[in-house]
Amino acid sequence: MSIKSKLAIVVATLTLTTAGAQAEWMTTVEDDLFSDNKTAVMVSMISMNASIYAKCVGPDAVYLAYIEAAGDASSITQPMDAGDIVFKGDNGERFTSKTSIYRHNDKYVGFSYDDEATVADAIRDFGEADSKISVGLDLITSDEPMTVTVSARGSSKAVKQFIEACAIVAPNL
Repeated sequence: MSIKSKLAIVVATLTLTTAGAQAEWMTTVEDDLFSDNKTAVMVSMISMNASIYAKCVGPDAVYLAYIEAAGDASSITQPMDAGDIVFKGDNGERFTSKTSIYRHNDKYVGFSYDDEATVADAIRDFGEADSKISVGLDLITSDEPMTVTVSARGSSKAVKQFIEACAIVAPNL
């Protein structure tokens, strides 16, 4: 089976929630076992099946993704180019990046934000949002882009904790 076919099957099983769901943001922080850095994970639950997910191990390893249940994600054995991903808080700018689909775990796939130069700015923008944050996917296997809008409730606190734990230089936070 070709990579495009695998991607099409996984994307076909996705069920992006297009309604504005109430998102709760939370950040957990732990000492990294392999370095002197902190490991932080920030999650916004869009629904029982979808989340915005950010992770860092210090300031030089910061990741951002949209993850979603895919039933069986085992067909994804390595990251594959999938199209574009967009993140935007209601008060901020639009952050657009190439995205790769990857197996987050056995039941979830992720769409990564691949622009390392702007990932911290995109995350910082979540903390400045007043009411909503939007995630958009324009996938190579889909005729139309998909958008999910989530509540920004709790994002300021979660982003501040994430930025501090990751030691990311963050003006105004």
